[in-house]
Amino acid sequence: MSLIESEKYAQEVRKHREFLSKFSIFPHKTRKVIYATLLALPLNHSHFIELTKPFKPLPEHTTNKQTAFIVNALKKLYPSLGNQWLPGLVYPFVKLF
Repeated sequence: MSLIESEKYAQEVRKHREFLSKFSIFPHKTRKVIYATLLALPLNHSHFIELTKPFKPLPEHTTNKQTAFIVNALKKLYPSLGNQWLPGLVYPFVKLF
């Protein structure tokens, strides 16, 4: 943080401290922005949007392989789960995630 940025930050903190001493609480509408400013949180909107884009669905043969892999792993960990309904339970989650 440069000297100019630190002075700007100090002024911002003073302003919010004075407001708090006067009113004891930040307004609900601006609270999120004030806390983000005081904590100096980065606002990486483009990165956030990129992370929240939906994933492309896996091809059908890949989902089947993934389902088989998870079912086999669960059967090894819990042999009592070796039922026929297990792939039907796992498959929707593999397809979704």
